[in-house]
Amino acid sequence: MKYINKQQKSQSLSDYNQKKRQEGDHNFVLLTILLLIGYLGQNQSCNLLILSILQLSKHYQQIRPKYKKYPNKNDLREALLKEQGYICCYCLGRIEIDSMSIEHWLPKSKFNVLETDYHNLLGCCQGGGSAKNPNKNRHHCGVMKADKIIKINPTDTNFEDLIQYDETGEIYSTDQQINQELTEILNLNIVKLVDERRQYIVSIQKVIEQEIIESDDPQLLIDQLYPLLEEGEDKYEPYCMIEVGYLRHLIINLYD
Repeated sequence: MKYINKQQKSQSLSDYNQKKRQEGDHNFVLLTILLLIGYLGQNQSCNLLILSILQLSKHYQQIRPKYKKYPNKNDLREALLKEQGYICCYCLGRIEIDSMSIEHWLPKSKFNVLETDYHNLLGCCQGGGSAKNPNKNRHHCGVMKADKIIKINPTDTNFEDLIQYDETGEIYSTDQQINQELTEILNLNIVKLVDERRQYIVSIQKVIEQEIIESDDPQLLIDQLYPLLEEGEDKYEPYCMIEVGYLRHLIINLYD
């Protein structure tokens, strides 16, 4: 997993949210005036207050921004891809506009007020299959997470320090809750992902270990290894944080 610096980049989503807010403000004022007229005419304050709350609540549900009704999802996909360097927010695998899902970090089924909030949206791989019938042996990332609420958040500036990869290719965390989320909710230690990460680690293992031996301050190596965008592109290498996470694993085990 890699830190994602969220920025407001999807103009069509901003325009859609702004339009819905303006509609809501206009209709809210109109409804309030009508309720006030009714109140002055009937003078039944308690009953009218209850009616007002119910009507306003129902009205909000009708006019609030809805993810399903937002029409320009490809514009949103492109913004998320560029922001994340075309890698999945969870497993770091390559994603493209036709091979990705739009992930709600806080699930829209439980936080509908955030379903079109750009800062709650992430680019995610398709997780190995359909979310309708998730398979624990081959599905991962958003497909397995579904509508669960998790602590680990790729937009949190401090979360990377909690992620490590051992020599077998397994991802883990010293934080017990996050470790459970990585393995049981996001399912990031399935055979396919572990094998791919292990192959990557094998290819850089000797170099990393030698650099630690020769370094006066191994912690500085983490900054030096931090992945950069590919030259001439706006993409990160798939699994680009494994080298950093493996280095962190070695340093902790050697010096702690």
